Amino acid sequence: MDCMSLIYFSVVISQLPWSQSAQQPDLPPVQFHMVTFGTASYLERFHDSLWAKLIYAKKINNYEFSVFTNSDSGDLHFLRKQLKKRVVQIDCDTFREVRWRGDLRYCKMAALQAVFKSSGAQAPSNWVFWHDLDTHIMQPSTPLTRFLAVAEHRPLVFTENGLSLNNGVFFLRTSGWGKDFFDQWLRICKTGEWPWADNGCMLEALLVAAGGQGYDRACASHSQA
Repeated sequence: MDCMSLIYFSVVISQLPWSQSAQQPDLPPVQFHMVTFGTASYLERFHDSLWAKLIYAKKINNYEFSVFTNSDSGDLHFLRKQLKKRVVQIDCDTFREVRWRGDLRYCKMAALQAVFKSSGAQAPSNWVFWHDLDTHIMQPSTPLTRFLAVAEHRPLVFTENGLSLNNGVFFLRTSGWGKDFFDQWLRICKTGEWPWADNGCMLEALLVAAGGQGYDRACASHSQA
């Protein structure tokens, strides 16, 4: 498997070693943690959408809902009280150095790392539902479990994208194969200059998971150029 194999990701994903990852009948009900990240300006721009997602998460489905930001609390005066309670401030430098103002390319990784470290996050029935801030809930009557059912409870589920595999919206189990994959993704993203930032190093992590010893890390070599 080489770098050109990225073209055939539908095949690659089907080969991932997760045949034993389907939900077992004796597990407790699935628990979701809806997670996103945004700067103060973006949180203000998408405030109504965030409010709708909070209602979807807490009042309709009883999901956890967290909004991560690198902004100071004083810059978030526009947020409704209930939304402000869901805001978690992070320092993106804790994952990877922010090299210039506005260099927020790996803040997603810092946010997800905080979620995986949280108490109880790695229970067998827990899932992260990452959604970029500009994701909107269009059919609130549809629970997130519907997507897992269609995907047969695979530990990693992406939404369809017409151009390429995109991690703007995805489901990831926080235990077992999902946790191992996330740890690999973190390690790969720590260094190198990846196209599409966290999305690029995620593609490399998928190739590693699918190819194992047969993958020669060809794509990773380009990140060091």
